[in-house]
Amino acid sequence: MRNGPCSPWVPGAAVAQLPWVQAAAQKAVAGSNLTDEQVDVICAEGAQAASEILYELSGRMFTGECGPETIRPLSRPTDVDTRFAWFGGLGYNTSWGYAQWYDSVPGVASHYGQLNPPEIDLGTYPVTSIVQVLIDGVVIPADEYELRDGRTLVRIRPTAASVPTERFGWPTGQIMDLPDTEQGTFSVTYLFGQVPPASGQLAARKLAEYLVLPQLGDDTHYPRRVTSITRQGVSATVTDVMDVLKAGSLGIYEVDSFILAVNPCKNQRQASVWSPDTGRPRRQAIPSLPT
Repeated sequence: MRNGPCSPWVPGAAVAQLPWVQAAAQKAVAGSNLTDEQVDVICAEGAQAASEILYELSGRMFTGECGPETIRPLSRPTDVDTRFAWFGGLGYNTSWGYAQWYDSVPGVASHYGQLNPPEIDLGTYPVTSIVQVLIDGVVIPADEYELRDGRTLVRIRPTAASVPTERFGWPTGQIMDLPDTEQGTFSVTYLFGQVPPASGQLAARKLAEYLVLPQLGDDTHYPRRVTSITRQGVSATVTDVMDVLKAGSLGIYEVDSFILAVNPCKNQRQASVWSPDTGRPRRQAIPSLPT
């Protein structure tokens, strides 16, 4: 289970460039209260904290960019046509679909011989880009596969005369206890995740600003839940923070309007559907990327 976004919705550098944050940081550094490095750390932590809060409030919808992640998948046996045709009491298997597509060279058959190229469900959505595909430790050129629907990897041919690199279609079996650089293995490395929209990034910057400013020594800026303030007497009337939180908001216009737009029902997580027939591809803890 993911405990937070894969990456911050906004970088710490973007928070550090906000006018109020810049002014507070310059004052803190000039007074020798903080160093530039400490300011950078505070801004990065503020960006991360704001992203985690908004990730939860938005129903865990926007993960940011995740990965790279490497999986060791298999082409499902059901992709092969296992039906038999009977003639004169003799039966033969008709799994020739993809072999025909690849110049009648016996290899991996497609969905019930319908001449469709083989495909693999990567088990994650949305996949944003494919970093690398290895078969038998050989890098498969990017023009020999295609990402469709944000989760399906399809083997294709650049031209009708192209000879596929390392096997035809996708492997239906591999040696799992060997690294994916060895013969008899297959792996896919990809990036995935849903980046927050512009309104979410704005909300993250604004929330991070309110989290960072007190740590830089600036207590003069208040969220809009302040109902009145007296500058000379340094007094303010503020809506009780518990009343704001009980209402499911933070009292920050940019944040509350974003949450209202993307998660008006205040769901704690996205709905999902799982079937025991679906399965999951094997995954590696460390991506197998070239050094």
